[in-house]
Amino acid sequence: MDVLADAKDIMEDLGVHFETSASEAAAAAMLSASVMYPVRGAVTWKSTAGTNVASDALSNLSSGGVNGGALIILGEDFGEGSSIMQERSHAFAMKSQMWLLDPRPNLPCMVQAVEDGFELSEASSTPVMLQVRIRACHVHGQFIAKDNKRPEYTLKQALENPVRDVNRIVLPPANYIQEKDKLERRWPQR
Repeated sequence: MDVLADAKDIMEDLGVHFETSASEAAAAAMLSASVMYPVRGAVTWKSTAGTNVASDALSNLSSGGVNGGALIILGEDFGEGSSIMQERSHAFAMKSQMWLLDPRPNLPCMVQAVEDGFELSEASSTPVMLQVRIRACHVHGQFIAKDNKRPEYTLKQALENPVRDVNRIVLPPANYIQEKDKLERRWPQR
């Protein structure tokens, strides 16, 4: 997080907004920009405690769907070496009907999973969880980075051209239409 904060000038030149949050729920709520606009968003926190705090916002994102890619990167503390009780993010992904990616703990796989996660989210209009397990903290090595590129649609453009569609809000009767859309259109797009 410190590296991203230090790179603020570079990211602003690319049209990327970075913000730290003391609350997982507030961070997940920021992903709602992807509901109305084709902007990518990513959040990260330690799971499962952080996912529990953000659960309501994540369920709303998943139900109504997203236009841009929404990626939730989870520090999964499960398995050998775990520092907490044995809980898993898998249950949250199932509850909120989100995709869950579980890359092997090596840098090229983890980097590819981030790219695949955004593509899957955009194709299926569904947020994607990407879990980074405890062994990933011991990973070392290298990977080939791609060139930086500006997003096609920026947060600045979204702010200058506000959109409001009450049918995207997860309340009856819209949520019944959203569930039908999820099963018939969004999921088959994966």
